[in-house]
Amino acid sequence: MRGKHVILCCSHFRREVESLNIFEAYRHVQVMFFPARCGHPPIAWEELRATMLGAMEYDYVDVLSGSYCLTGVNTYADILKPFHIHGGRQCFHLIANPELVEHYNMKGRYTVTPGWLSHWRQVINSWGFDRLTAQQYFSESSTGILLLDTGVDTNADHNLQEFSDFIDRPYETVSVGLGFLDIFVTNVILQRIVEARNERYGSVEKNQKTLSHYAMALDLLRSLTKVQSENDVIQQITDIFTMLFAPQKVSLSLSEPTASPAENQIIRKDNGFILPISSSGKLLGMLEIIGVKFPEYMENYLNLALGMVDICGMAINNARHYQTIKDMAYTDGLTGISNRRTFDEHLELEWKRMSREGENLSVILCDVDYFKRYNDTYGHQAGDDCLRQVAKVLSSNCKRPGDIAARYGGEEFVLLLSDTPTDGAFFLAERIRQSIEKLCIPHADSLVNSCITLSLGVACCVPTYDLLPQTLVSSADHALYEAKSTGRNRTVVKENI
Repeated sequence: MRGKHVILCCSHFRREVESLNIFEAYRHVQVMFFPARCGHPPIAWEELRATMLGAMEYDYVDVLSGSYCLTGVNTYADILKPFHIHGGRQCFHLIANPELVEHYNMKGRYTVTPGWLSHWRQVINSWGFDRLTAQQYFSESSTGILLLDTGVDTNADHNLQEFSDFIDRPYETVSVGLGFLDIFVTNVILQRIVEARNERYGSVEKNQKTLSHYAMALDLLRSLTKVQSENDVIQQITDIFTMLFAPQKVSLSLSEPTASPAENQIIRKDNGFILPISSSGKLLGMLEIIGVKFPEYMENYLNLALGMVDICGMAINNARHYQTIKDMAYTDGLTGISNRRTFDEHLELEWKRMSREGENLSVILCDVDYFKRYNDTYGHQAGDDCLRQVAKVLSSNCKRPGDIAARYGGEEFVLLLSDTPTDGAFFLAERIRQSIEKLCIPHADSLVNSCITLSLGVACCVPTYDLLPQTLVSSADHALYEAKSTGRNRTVVKENI
C-alpha cells in the first residue's frame, strides 16, 4: 500500500500539471494548487500548511514552486522530513532546463509563462503599477519579454501581445512543451514510491530500476535543452537514446515543420519503434529506434521514450529559434547585411590579427547623399528599398574572408578591409561610388545629381598596440565629412592617422 502523497503546485501551472497523463497511473497522488503570488510577498510555509493541508493525513509533500515564492521552510526543518521543494530558485525550472532559462536571464529578458500571462493585469495591479509606472519599471529592469510556451493556452500569444503593448517592451517566444515537466513530476513521484517502506521488495526493486531510468533521462535531457546548434542537438538526442536503450540502430530524420496528423503516429517495428518528434503542434521529424537490447521491457522503453520526445522537439525548436535570434542580433533587419555590433566585434578581431601580421587595415565610411530629402520626396518605403540596394552593392564588393560590409546607422554604411593598403581601399571606394551611380535610382530633390549618390571617406593604418581601433574609424569619419562638405558624390582619403 502506497503512502499518501500530496503535490502542491503554484496555480500558474494548473493547466500544465492537469494536462499530464501520469496521475492516472498514480492514484495515491493528490495534486493541490495554491494561489500564485510570484514572490510579492512570498507564501509562508505555515500559511500554506494551515490553509491547504489542514488536518489532512499525508506521508509525503512535494511543492512545485520556485524557492523565492515560499519562505519559512527552514523553521520547520525538523518536522518536515517528508517535505521537499522542487523548482530551484525559479519556478521556470519546472518546465525548462535551468541553463536555458539562465541564458535568457543573462540577456535581460523578463520570463513569463502562459499561466502568468492569463492573469497579468491582476499581477500588475497587485504590484501597485499603472501603465506609466509599469513601463518605467520594465524599461529599467528588462530588455524584453520571454514567454516559455508550454502549449496549454491558446490565448497565450494574444495575452503576450497585450502585455507587451501595455509595458512597451519587445517580446519573443520559446516553445518548451510539457515534456520536461512530465519527466520532472514523474521523477518526483517515483522517488517517493521507492522511499515507501511498506512496499513489497520486488515492487520496490522494479520501481528503483524504473526510477533510475527516469533519473538518468532527466539528467541527460537537462543537458540536451541547453541552447546549442541544431546539429549538436541531433547528435545528443541520438546519444541519449543509444545510452538508455542500447539499440542496434538510432536515427533521427528531420524535416521542415508541418502539421500533418497522418504522419503523427507511433509505429512498432523490429523490436523497436518509430516516434514522431513535434513541437508546438508541428511535426519536426521522426525518431527510429530499432533492436533494443532487452525487448521484454519494450513497453517501459516506449513509455520512457514518449515522455522524452516532447523535450527533444523542444530542444530542436529552441536550437532553431536561438539561431534565428543570433542571426537577428548580428544582422541589420532592413538590409540583411551585418549591423553595427557585428562590425565593432569584427573590427576588434581584425585589428589584433593585422597587428600581429603587421599588415594594413582599411575602413570606408559612406553616406547616401541627401537621403532625408529622398525620404521626404518618395516616402519611407522607397527609402528602405534604396538602402537595401545600396547594401547589396556594398556586400557584393566584400569577397574576402576578412572583409565586412555593415550598416553603421541610418543611411550610413561602413566597410572593413583586411590586408588592404590605402590605394586599394580608394580604388574599391570609387568602384562602389560609380556602381551606385549606375543604379540610376531617381532622386529629383538631390542637390548634386538627379540620381542617388554616395559620399565616402577612406582611412588606413597598420594597427599597433599604441593605437585604438576607433582611431581608424574616426579618421574615416573625418574623411567622409570632408567629402560631404566639399561637394558630395566623391571619395576622400585621410592620409595621416
